[in-house]
Amino acid sequence: PGAEEEYRARFHSSPALAANTRLLQICEQYIAPLFLADLALDPAAFELYAYRMEPGDYFRTHKDDYAGRAGFVYYLTRRWCWDWGGLLLAKRNGMTSAAIPAWNKLIVLDHRSDSPPHSVSMVMPWALEARAILVGMVK
Repeated sequence: PGAEEEYRARFHSSPALAANTRLLQICEQYIAPLFLADLALDPAAFELYAYRMEPGDYFRTHKDDYAGRAGFVYYLTRRWCWDWGGLLLAKRNGMTSAAIPAWNKLIVLDHRSDSPPHSVSMVMPWALEARAILVGMVK
C-alpha cells in the first residue's frame, strides 16, 4: 500500500497446525535441508506459522524482509481450484507473477538480496475448502 493507505489483512492463525508433529517432521526432513544447502542459512533458526484462509480472507501487499532472511510457503490444502482466489501475487523487475495454491507445493523466498512485494488475493465466497498453509521464516 502507498504511504497514505493502511495495511490490512484478514486470515486465521492456527498454532495447533504449526505444532503438528507430522508437519514438523516434513520441515526438518525435507524443507530445512534446502535452506542449509541452497541458501547457506541455518534452518535451526526457523519460526513456523500456520494459517487458514476462508472466503473473504486476504493479505495486502507487503514485504517479509523484517521477519527473517528467508522464508517459505508450504501449501496444505489437497484440493484447490484457481478461481477460488488465494493466489500468491509477487512483483519483481516490474513484472507480476501469480502462484496458484497446490497441495504439497513449496515456495522459497530469499529476502537477503531482494524481498519482493507480494500479496494474497481474496479467497472467493464459492471456495469449497479453506486455503491452509505453513509459513516458515529463517532469522
